[in-house]
Amino acid sequence: MNGLFAPIPARRFPEFSGEWIERKVKECFEERNEQFPESSEYPLMAFIAGKGVSEKGERYDRSALVKDASNKKYKRTELNDFIYSSNNLESGSIGLNRYGKASISTVYSIFKVKDGFDPNFLGTILTQKSFISEMIKYRQGVVYGQWKIPEKEFLDLSIRIPSFSEQKKIANFLETEDQMITAQEQKVEVLKLQKKGLMHILFPETGANTPVRRFPGFSGGWREIELGQVCSVNRGVRITRKNLNGDGIYPVFQNTNSPLGYYHLYNVKENNPFVIIGGSAGAIGYCKRNFWAADDCAYFGDSDELDKYFLFSTLLLHSVEINNNVRGGNIPRLDRKALEGMKVLLPGLQEQKKIGACLSEIDDMIAKETEMVGILKKHKIGLLQQILPQPNYK
Repeated sequence: MNGLFAPIPARRFPEFSGEWIERKVKECFEERNEQFPESSEYPLMAFIAGKGVSEKGERYDRSALVKDASNKKYKRTELNDFIYSSNNLESGSIGLNRYGKASISTVYSIFKVKDGFDPNFLGTILTQKSFISEMIKYRQGVVYGQWKIPEKEFLDLSIRIPSFSEQKKIANFLETEDQMITAQEQKVEVLKLQKKGLMHILFPETGANTPVRRFPGFSGGWREIELGQVCSVNRGVRITRKNLNGDGIYPVFQNTNSPLGYYHLYNVKENNPFVIIGGSAGAIGYCKRNFWAADDCAYFGDSDELDKYFLFSTLLLHSVEINNNVRGGNIPRLDRKALEGMKVLLPGLQEQKKIGACLSEIDDMIAKETEMVGILKKHKIGLLQQILPQPNYK
């Protein structure tokens, strides 16, 4: 991989000049291979793609399968160690330990960063998509779909490194970018919590027929009805379509996963939103325009007794029940009759509209702030392409 990356980045801080020095990855690290049973000081953690060292959670907890858990040994890792799995590069099983003292599976390679190298800088360089993609290309004889670089070969790869002071400057600059992204993500989470609180007070609790709080002017109990009494569960006109980009005009419902490649074109008039449920996943969507969707989806027809955003919010509250109405088999299908027979609580139309408008407003805020998270992340990617040397394609 000699000469794989350009000797200098496109942009630099003004106080720095000269080419970045080519170094082997092994010059930056020393391996840490301390294996002990887990302890209170070194709790057993998972190394999760995109999250790093994190609590195991049910999905990653395999402790029930361990016969002698008290004596099973794990690798110990410290804050700012670099952790690497040779088998899962494409899924992001590579990066810094930003948690602290922990025990993790012995399938991972753990490296302590040597003096003279900034951990955050190295963590950024070595987790760049461009770097991972290029080293995958470099490895000869890679089987398609098996992005595997053995530890020895990984350590023998070459990267470009600036002076320690420039490393620190870049790392601190990127940390500021990360703090902005984190703050924006937290803003989104606060809004989601606010919506959750609203849902809790605007809809009746289990066993009740009135909500905790109501908009002024409304009283009386909500009536329990079957959905089929006020609307029908419909399907669009079935047509064969193998182009996942639809017809270039209407987007594809994001949860589309049709085994047969058949899609509906839901012929809904512009500015006439509707509610849809994805058949195989039970995903619930509120749609403002036409689009392509898998033929296992279903949508709710217009009704003079229902506000569509209220219906959408109500269905979200019944998402577990809806998922239970997805019939198994090679081609999962929604049980339309079961959906139409699903019992829900319904206030008058005007109260529905008030509730729907309130929840729609906060959902719009969540969508706007979530979009900003994406913008900030794209901005960071653009910065990385400027301040780090990129693959030399010459």
